[in-house]
Amino acid sequence: MDAAVVPLRDLALAELARLCESEALRRSPMHARLLRYLVEHALAHDRLALTETAIAIAVFRRDPRSYDANVDPIVRVSVGRLRTRLGAWYAQAAGPRALRILLPRGRYVPEFVLTGAGAGPRARIAVLDMRNASGRPRYDPFCRRFERALAEALVGAGERLVDRRPRSALSRRAALARDDDLAECVVDSVLTTDHDGALRITVRAIDAVDRHVRWVETVADAPCACATLGRRVTARVIARLAMPAGAEG
Repeated sequence: MDAAVVPLRDLALAELARLCESEALRRSPMHARLLRYLVEHALAHDRLALTETAIAIAVFRRDPRSYDANVDPIVRVSVGRLRTRLGAWYAQAAGPRALRILLPRGRYVPEFVLTGAGAGPRARIAVLDMRNASGRPRYDPFCRRFERALAEALVGAGERLVDRRPRSALSRRAALARDDDLAECVVDSVLTTDHDGALRITVRAIDAVDRHVRWVETVADAPCACATLGRRVTARVIARLAMPAGAEG
């Protein structure tokens, strides 16, 4: 059946089963167990289970009362080795695959990459509504224009967005993902005013799994330069998101 009409969950579970029976993982039960845990919890959108501590306790049986990720790197080391195994396996595996399971560096949420004809790029970004924290309702229309312009600029730069989310989505565990899309990060923006009356836009990129702030961009300008301010911030956000993984700071 065409990958385009098979639910992503079914394709991912089928690929997980193939990988666990493959030469790459058959001789490493611990890596197979780790991959199964990561994939199943990602498909269930159980992001709390995909933190380093949760993985250490559930997969590697670490004592929650004494486990310290700074002292015991078991999760980072094991995921790194699993990533290497998967990369080597896919590099030499024969036959077409409708989907590949990848482990991006720096996080523990697997990527489910469609490889069949017509498969589109995976969504990376969820954009939250801009918050007007200036105390001045007259800037509400500007906030709405900015968030729309930012979303359009991201699409124009080649990003495929998860639907724009209301701000309350940040606190709802499953709201940042749909059945066929798992966002990697959330773009959160806020408008404030400085003591001298200048407007300031601050944009944060937040990891959708552990809520870690990857980076922050902030730009201020005079109230009469709203349009210019929006364009400057948007350009910085696009540049940040274009950076290779690991280069964000």
